[in-house]
Amino acid sequence: MNSFKGQTLSWELKDGVIELALHRQPCNEIGSLTLEELEKFASAMERMQDDAHALILYSTLKSGFCAGADLRELYQGAQAMEGQAAARGVREFLEACFTAPPTIHHLARQFGINRNKLCTGFHLLYGTTVYDFCRELRLQKAQQLLADPRLSLTDIAFSAGFGSASAFSTAFARHFGAPPSQFRAS
Repeated sequence: MNSFKGQTLSWELKDGVIELALHRQPCNEIGSLTLEELEKFASAMERMQDDAHALILYSTLKSGFCAGADLRELYQGAQAMEGQAAARGVREFLEACFTAPPTIHHLARQFGINRNKLCTGFHLLYGTTVYDFCRELRLQKAQQLLADPRLSLTDIAFSAGFGSASAFSTAFARHFGAPPSQFRAS
């Protein structure tokens, strides 16, 4: 579809230029009809991108159009959704391999998103960084393993993904307020 005429906007691809005309008064929120028509435009834009080298956005009304409030928020929302969708997949992946997680760079590449979007989306969704999330999972695993008196602290440290018993003890004491040996004794 190289052209569209809707109630709130229209577009046309002509001579390599997409012209998007907005047909409504300025406002702070996008109505459902405008949103629906913008979604059609976004879908059509994917098909037209190889034939277009420019996009002209204008208002057909003398009062103009407040693109700052509407289109910027729509764009930012779309970007956040992409990062958050990847973050959900990353969380599931990390829950399965938290004892030896890949680097952020590798995760971003594996989930097809840039590093910053991944980190931002993960933090927005879960309120923590990827690194802190993995550390929390390791500490929870270690806490469970401490219930087994047959395991040494070194065995627990390595089973939970820590590089040494010392690193494990330090992280455990910081998180739980007591070293693992004291936690085990209680």
